[in-house]
Amino acid sequence: KYTYEAGTISYVKKADLKGIVSETYNMHENNGNFVYVYTDYTKEKTVTGLCILDKDLKTVGEIKNLGKGEDLKASYFIDHTAYFVTYLTKDPVFVVDFSDPGKPVQKQKLKLPGFSRYLHSFGSENMIGLGYTDDGKVKLTLFAKDEENMLTEVDTVSEKKESFTSEYDHKSVFVDEEKGLVGFYVNEYGKSYYKLYENRSGKWKLKVNERCKTDNSYDWVARGVTIGDVLYVAEYGTQEIKTYDIGK
Repeated sequence: KYTYEAGTISYVKKADLKGIVSETYNMHENNGNFVYVYTDYTKEKTVTGLCILDKDLKTVGEIKNLGKGEDLKASYFIDHTAYFVTYLTKDPVFVVDFSDPGKPVQKQKLKLPGFSRYLHSFGSENMIGLGYTDDGKVKLTLFAKDEENMLTEVDTVSEKKESFTSEYDHKSVFVDEEKGLVGFYVNEYGKSYYKLYENRSGKWKLKVNERCKTDNSYDWVARGVTIGDVLYVAEYGTQEIKTYDIGK
């Protein structure tokens, strides 16, 4: 733990904890507590857990042994609720409520085919998951979120593509919750595409399906953003910005 004040970063203390925190998306701050989702490889089978530390790095609450034998694929936090995905043969989406930091509670374990590698809020009543089907196709899922923050699958579309950039750079995924838009880059055996989907009535609609000029694979990114009814897509390495009318 470090503090920052008047331009100075100062060391405070450390704590030795079991498990591995694989990325920043697995960490969260809530009411002064540090909350994280971890993977524990020390047991006979891989397990996932959620732990809550106070300002002194003391453990105040923990929920253990979730997703036994499965890999942690994605996580997302909204206030005092954690959503995370583990995968082996099915996609359990765990929902954990830690409104009482001393007693985190598993509220739901939603099993779906395939798995999500990226989760994001999508308005106050929805979430999205971007990942893969069981046979390796890229899939985009819309979840409905009820008053108790539990999820229901609403609609899923899949692409015949092998990879998408959010697996390597989550910032490359474009999400406009107000307009109901999700944009991302996919790659199919060296052929690159930028996709923009819209969801306003519970169903995904493909708005843009653009073949990119540069057909490189995993070390290359296209990014998009909207201004009004125009989508701007910048392709790294081409020195071009393409525009698309999405107001139709």
